[in-house]
Amino acid sequence: MLVEFVAAQLFPFFLVFMRIGAGLMLLPPFGEGTVPARLRLHLALGLTLIVTPMVAPLMPELPGSVAVSAGR
Repeated sequence: MLVEFVAAQLFPFFLVFMRIGAGLMLLPPFGEGTVPARLRLHLALGLTLIVTPMVAPLMPELPGSVAVSAGR
C-alpha cells in the first residue's frame, strides 16, 4: 500500500521534472557548457517543486503496467 502511494506521488513529479529539465536544456543561457550541470539540476528541481502541486490534478493517472497500449 505504501509503495503504491509513493509511486502515485512520484509519477507526476518525474513527469514535470523531465519536461522542465528538457526545457532548460533548450534555453540558450542554460544549455551552454559554461553553466555547471549542478546549477541546472538544482534549478530544474526547484522549479519542479513549485510547479508540480499546481499541475498534479491535471496529470494522467499512474498506468497499471508498462505494457499499456495507447488507443486500443
